Amino acid sequence: TEDAPDFLDTGAPRDAEGAELWIADTRTGDTRDLTGQTGNSWDGVWSPDGSRLAFYSDRDGIARLWVWDRATAAVRRISSVIPHAYVLFEAPQWTPDGKALISKVLPEGDTIGGIPDNVSRAPYVPNGTGPTAEVFTANLGGSDTARGDAVYNQALIADLAVVQVSTGSV
Repeated sequence: TEDAPDFLDTGAPRDAEGAELWIADTRTGDTRDLTGQTGNSWDGVWSPDGSRLAFYSDRDGIARLWVWDRATAAVRRISSVIPHAYVLFEAPQWTPDGKALISKVLPEGDTIGGIPDNVSRAPYVPNGTGPTAEVFTANLGGSDTARGDAVYNQALIADLAVVQVSTGSV
């Protein structure tokens, strides 16, 4: 419905509800369900060497980054970071060496769930040093249009994270 939140309670975008990842052998026509109808899985992206497929999934209850390994057919969560990709083309991106993924993630301090009535973000200073950046400020002033714009903008707000595939460090 029009009033439905942009994200499911798991942090998955509403458009990913019911999504699965399959691969097909173009020579034989054989298909394989990589995610086993467990949760919602979306935005699969092959590693530069084609040995792994990174994707988002809420298969353990919360949206996270996962990797499927072609050699072992194993699916592994690589980090506890929560992705915050609003639209389905905002897939994670592999670094050229295939050792890390770059992903939009839920901003530090944010939680999965509803949008507060008056949305604002204080400047964020990583580790207490370095430059600050005001990420978002909205004065909704009671206008339905302004409130709708703020909710939409809130769905777009994300941090960028580099996640090491081997360790899960962010």
